Amino acid sequence: MYIPIPLDHKVREISPQDFANYCYDAIQEMKSDSNVYVKEIKELLSYASEKDVITAMLAFARSETTTEYTKFVKPIGNVELHRRERTFKSFSFTYFHILMEKNADGKTPGPGLEARLKL
Repeated sequence: MYIPIPLDHKVREISPQDFANYCYDAIQEMKSDSNVYVKEIKELLSYASEKDVITAMLAFARSETTTEYTKFVKPIGNVELHRRERTFKSFSFTYFHILMEKNADGKTPGPGLEARLKL
């Protein structure tokens, strides 16, 4: 299993406006005749506007990467899917941060794995 290297929040986080701008650029690129997605994006845009598609892309990105969803003040990427848990000296991933390594002593199972095995 490949383990992603956690990114610093300064690199990981992006404002909703910047993300929307990148979505717009991506749609323009997908609409080009030489792009593999040209057929799919043209079909999508036959019943939804570019603004609607960007709004959906933004909503999905926010739902996957931030805990705040009412005032849109937190950046996309605010929530990490993987990180190093300094307290446990262990690596975790998913929103629930299940610890995937042994405890700091290097011998006993990590608390996340041990708890799951007892269920």
